[in-house]
Amino acid sequence: DTMNVIDILAITPFFVEAALAGLEIPGLAVFRVVRLVRVFRLFKVSRGSIAVFSITLHRSAKPLYMLIFFTSIAMVLSSSLMYYAERGKYDEARGAWTRLSHYECRITVRTSAPTTVDANHSIASGNPDVPCRFDSQGDSEYEAYFICPYTFMRTDECDKIYEVSPFSSIPGTFWWCLVTMTTVGYGDVYPTQWVGKLVGMIVFMMGILVIALPITLIGSNFSNVYQKLVLDAEAPAKDEDGIEDVKTPESQQKVEK
Repeated sequence: DTMNVIDILAITPFFVEAALAGLEIPGLAVFRVVRLVRVFRLFKVSRGSIAVFSITLHRSAKPLYMLIFFTSIAMVLSSSLMYYAERGKYDEARGAWTRLSHYECRITVRTSAPTTVDANHSIASGNPDVPCRFDSQGDSEYEAYFICPYTFMRTDECDKIYEVSPFSSIPGTFWWCLVTMTTVGYGDVYPTQWVGKLVGMIVFMMGILVIALPITLIGSNFSNVYQKLVLDAEAPAKDEDGIEDVKTPESQQKVEK
């Protein structure tokens, strides 16, 4: 049996290392890789599970093709919409598409006592990753000017800060679209503009519909295959003539005698 051969290969490295424990043979450590053969022992103890899984996939070929087809179409359409909604404007200096990240506004900080502030001073802002940085000393010793980040334009004098858009191409947006449609949501790439967020909401709902329908058919096939396997296991055995071998109490006593 093939599974017996796998068992032999799995335990052989242990006995070889025990026999050659006192010897120094170059490259003997590589022989330990053979221990990975133990993983294949799982196929021996789970033949029924593998059979159910393989039969289910075979019967669910059409739903799987439908799942791949609809997912591909939805991914291309959604990625195209998100690309045009979040790519922003092209920056010649950076050589990349950039989108609005936040606003930097100048604020005045006043103190109750004379204070000398320099570039080493900073204050906390609403964004923990970008603190307020020192800009210049005020008109008196009681005030100083800082540049703070805001998600909205606090005054007309605020500057717009742009970042490189992660949605730089339609194929590059496939990753975000697939992660969103499967409801995984890593959070490494996300929209920041209201149009992009609206497209993201549509992709959420589209992913539920596109993926849930074929998965339901696959789950139904799995249930049918598993139920048939259980019924076959519980069915009485048959002899060579096709007659069911039903064990009665009298025949069981004869066998025991």
